[in-house]
Amino acid sequence: MAPELKLGHVVDWTGTTWKSRRGMKRIVPMEVLVLGLGRTGTMSMVEALRILGYNDVYHMSAAIANPPDFDMWKEAADAKFFGNGKPYGREEWDQLLGNCMAVTDFPTCAFSAELIAAYPHAKVVLTTRDPSKWYASVNSTFRVAFESRAFSLIGHLDPAFIGRMMSAVRSLWLGFFGVPDVQPCIVDTFVKHNEAVKAMTPPERFLEYRVGEGWERLCEFLGKEVPECEFPRINEANNFTLLLQKMMVGSIVRCAKTIGLYMAPVVVVGVAVYVGMSN
Repeated sequence: MAPELKLGHVVDWTGTTWKSRRGMKRIVPMEVLVLGLGRTGTMSMVEALRILGYNDVYHMSAAIANPPDFDMWKEAADAKFFGNGKPYGREEWDQLLGNCMAVTDFPTCAFSAELIAAYPHAKVVLTTRDPSKWYASVNSTFRVAFESRAFSLIGHLDPAFIGRMMSAVRSLWLGFFGVPDVQPCIVDTFVKHNEAVKAMTPPERFLEYRVGEGWERLCEFLGKEVPECEFPRINEANNFTLLLQKMMVGSIVRCAKTIGLYMAPVVVVGVAVYVGMSN
């Protein structure tokens, strides 16, 4: 049976473990860049890479676990897509990702060219899937969540977490996909991204891969022995829903404790909106 991705540790709602990564250094080599867009099996890839011995695989959930990361992601997005500030180079990426041996998912895939240039010895895996199915997955999960009134409401109540996450995600989404929020434009960006990653990576460092293929091609490419366990197949939609629940309920509880009981009616409204979104 495939192992399940553990999400119980994703966020310490008290904030005691949150830390800024600014000024940090690389402590492990960057070995694998998984640069397919989110919703291409990235959660399964996180677990697969961990099984293969790659510690600290950066995924969107890593930023959620440490919300100050979103400040740096917004900074990088504003510089790359909108010309505001200094573009990120090796020094900045080492600060943000210095404890990671591999990366996958959004927002790292939005900086594919920068990461390939920063880590010229890392192998590149492009996770792919059928474009129309990919769009349907994005449209029914990520977009529904981050365009919901619930997130906007909780973002105002909890600027330290949901608010800073929403600010970064908006910059990343608009910068990467552009303003037109219609299916042809988003799917076209998906296809062009895949083509660009393939074109910019030396063939000996590149593998185009679908998670459903299993271990063999991936392990051969990475120079790893095939594990005895089944390749992890994590239901991304279910895990995404679980992650949203943990984020929103935890954020509401933390806001209630911080702001005080007189805000209880607002918290109740937040819960009601959240429940309405999740049904």
